Amino acid sequence: ANKEYSQIHLRPRDMLKLGILYKDKGKWHDRQILSPTYAHDAISTVSHVDDSGYGYFWWRPWFNVQMPTGPERVYLGAAQGNGGQKIFILPEYDFVAVFTAGSYNAGGSAPNKIMTSIILPRLLAAHGGKSSATQ
Repeated sequence: ANKEYSQIHLRPRDMLKLGILYKDKGKWHDRQILSPTYAHDAISTVSHVDDSGYGYFWWRPWFNVQMPTGPERVYLGAAQGNGGQKIFILPEYDFVAVFTAGSYNAGGSAPNKIMTSIILPRLLAAHGGKSSATQ
């Protein structure tokens, strides 16, 4: 059965705006849009689904990132759509990444692989090699 959920349609630049809003604790251009507490809690673990944390419509997945000193577990805030659309947030690094895709109802996730193998290793290396994005 095909289940429909929110069916929100956003342009990549609008996805980025949402990511920045939550990363910046609910502020947009120095204007407080969401309460800082809500914005923080939304991308934090308030419950669990399988092996992932879940906030308020935001997931809290973790990725094992291979670093020269060994694997690092990195936790992110993530809004995820069916098809591979993703907004990843790492407030500790002032970082937001947006991915769009069209792999509907398919397993696997190219954005997760890109984050784990390309982006996060370079981001961690640029910040001293150790993850400060703990659970």
